Formats: sequence, structure tokens, C-alpha cells
Amino acid sequence: MADAPVGRLLLTSGMQTGISLLVYSLLGVTDVLIVSWGVGAAAAGAISAASPVTLVLSAVNTIAGTGGGAAVSAALGKKDYEKAAVTAANVFMMFWAIAAVFTAVGLIFLDSILIGIGAGGELLPYAREYSVIIIAGSVTSTGFSSLIRAEGANGYALLQWIIPISVNMALDPVLVFVCDAGVTGAALGTLAAQILSVCMGMGYFFLSPRRPYRICARHFRPDAAVLKNVVLTGLPSFLQMIGIAVIQAVSDSFLIRYGETAVTAFGFVSRIRQFFILPQYGLFQAAQPIISYNHASGADDRARKAVRYAIISSLLAGAVCTLPAILLRVPLLRLFTADDSVINTGSRMIPFMTGALALQGGVMLACVCYQSVGNRKLASAVTFAAFAAVQLPSVLIGGTSAGMTGICVSCPVSDVLSYVMAMLFLAKRPVIRKKEVYS
Repeated sequence: MADAPVGRLLLTSGMQTGISLLVYSLLGVTDVLIVSWGVGAAAAGAISAASPVTLVLSAVNTIAGTGGGAAVSAALGKKDYEKAAVTAANVFMMFWAIAAVFTAVGLIFLDSILIGIGAGGELLPYAREYSVIIIAGSVTSTGFSSLIRAEGANGYALLQWIIPISVNMALDPVLVFVCDAGVTGAALGTLAAQILSVCMGMGYFFLSPRRPYRICARHFRPDAAVLKNVVLTGLPSFLQMIGIAVIQAVSDSFLIRYGETAVTAFGFVSRIRQFFILPQYGLFQAAQPIISYNHASGADDRARKAVRYAIISSLLAGAVCTLPAILLRVPLLRLFTADDSVINTGSRMIPFMTGALALQGGVMLACVCYQSVGNRKLASAVTFAAFAAVQLPSVLIGGTSAGMTGICVSCPVSDVLSYVMAMLFLAKRPVIRKKEVYS
């Protein structure tokens, strides 16, 4: 962190993080692929259309991961092991409580929610069948791997992803094809993987003898100051996830007017797009500790260089991924389905939705950079401003004025305008200013 060339450090760390994200992304793709071939494109489309529901829970996971991980890491850096234990215990309680409420509300109003986000019509029975199981198991949706990485146990945290995902990938074909359990089988495979991840996490926290701190019963008392710090630190990432969920829900609500084929195709294209932006996300996550460490140690020149390199490398990564995403769109769609109508619709969507990949990550990059130096206000501001002023209006205007074509066009328009806004934030409020400390 202190001596290695910044460019090489960012590249190597970004590749490692990108691989981890790729492995994690397979968890979401596996269910869709297996269900598409085992049940049908409509069933797979239903899972994709219902994803805003689980994205809301993922947003809560993000608060626990980003906010909790940063707080635990800071406490360990100060050798305050008691504070680290109190923080971890409070993160557990906060997430479990929110997950329990999410489960109750989600199950009570499930049909209304699914119809509202565009998973109605032919998709509704499949979306309900899948979502009931996933929502019922909300409390198992995270194994708190971010808290494990905060201790420096990156190897175990990676295994906590790889092993459950491998189990899910093995179970899904058995449950869907052999047991003929359909969408229910795919959901049960995911739930089994989540339970295994939680067991690995709890085993690490409470049974591992090599940990720097111990969590005891006395630590499970709500601490308002700790919870406030965790929530405020994780808020920018939470807003990003909520924004993604809202945009997808709004898009599907417009697309459902063109039938289930449009919603299904959009769901497949969204997952393809997500795959091709993983290199950028890996770079962003790799840049965060580099900027944070060097800024905290007073090496601001290295921190500024890391910001510049992150901007340049994300542009290059996005540009490199754009061409194969467009040229290989039909073979990629055929991985999900053999339905020609879905493939034809999706192939028309992909050039729009991946045409500005190089600029897609601007807001996340600005958010990560501000978070790295403790500027939570600006991190939240750039995220919310991009969503409220660019992303949501683009989808609403596009969907209202031009329907499905407008939804597709809104994607590159939103990417370009959001990137410009993010760069203006970074230019007007540099991540690291001389003689200025953010709070």
C-alpha cells in the first residue's frame, strides 16, 4: 500500500477483486440459466423481473457490509478490540431485525409488490413461487463476509463465496431437472447456499481461534453511536442499490405493456450488462483501500494518483468490454434461452444498454473516492443527485414518450449525463484538498 507503484497495485488488486465479483455474480446467473432451460423463458424472466425485491434487501446488506466493515477495520487499526466486537454484534442485530421486518412485509404484500414492479401477468405465478422462498429466507441473505475481510481474512471471505456458490450450482440442476422442482427448486438451491454461507460466517466469528477479537453475549446490546456510524458510512452504497432497484422496477412497469417477452428480454440483457461492468466494479473496490490508506498516512500524492488511475482505468475497462458485449449479443442471449422472440428483442436492446459502458461507473467511482477519505456527505450527495436528476427522469421520460425504445435509449443517455455530473463533482470538490479534512 505504501511503497508499490500505484498503477501496478491498482491493477493487481482490481483483478483479484474482479474475479471475486465474477464468482459472486454467478450466484444470480445460475438460477436464471437453469430455470430458463428447465422451466422456460417466462419463468426465468419472472425471476429477473422480481429482482428489485431482493435488491432492496441487498441494499441493507450493503449498509451492513460497507458501514460495518469500515467501522470494524477502523477499530482494529486502533487496536480497540472491544469496539470491534461491539460493532460486529450491532451489525448482526441491525441486519437480522431489518430482515425480519422485510420478510413479514414482503410476504404479506407480495402479489401487490410483484405486480407493481412489472412481474404481473404470465410472470406472476413464477415470480411469486420464487420470491416466497427467497423472502422467507431473508435473514440468511448475508454471511457478513465484509466483516471478515475487515480483519484481513480475505482468503476465508473468498471461500465463503466460492463454496456456497458451488453448492448452488450443483444443486440447481438436480432440483430443477432431476427432481422436477421447477422454480421452487432453484429458489431452494439459492436458500441452501445462503444458509451454508451464514453457517461459515458464524463459525468463523464464534469458533475460529485465530481471530483478533471475540464476540460475547455482552456485546449484543444496541449502541446508538455505533449504529449511526455504520448507517451513515454505508448510506451512499445503500442509495446506489435502492436506485438500481427503482430503475429496474420502473423500466419493467413500462415494458410489461409490450408483454412478457419484453420484460424477459430486458432481464436477460440486464444480467449480461452487469457481467461486463464487473471489471470496473473490481477496480473501484480495489481503489478504495489504496486511496484511504495513503490519505490516512499523509501520502496524498499517491492517493491523488490512485484517483486519477482509477478514472483512466475504468474508462479503458469499459471501452474494452463494449465491443464484445455488442458483437456477441446473440450467442450470449442463447445461453439464457432458445426463444427467438426473446433473443430478437434482447439483441435490439443490448447495443443501447452497453453502448456507453465506459461511462457507466462514473457515479460509483466518485462515491467510492469520497468514501475513501471519509467524506460521507459528498458520497451520498453525488449518488442521490445522479439518481434524482438524471437516472430516474431519463427512464420516466423515455418510457412515457417512446415506450420500449425510450427505455433502451434512456440507458446510454443516463450513463453519459451521470458521468458528466460525477466528474463535475470531482472537479468542483476534489477528493483530497490541501489543508482540508473531511468529516
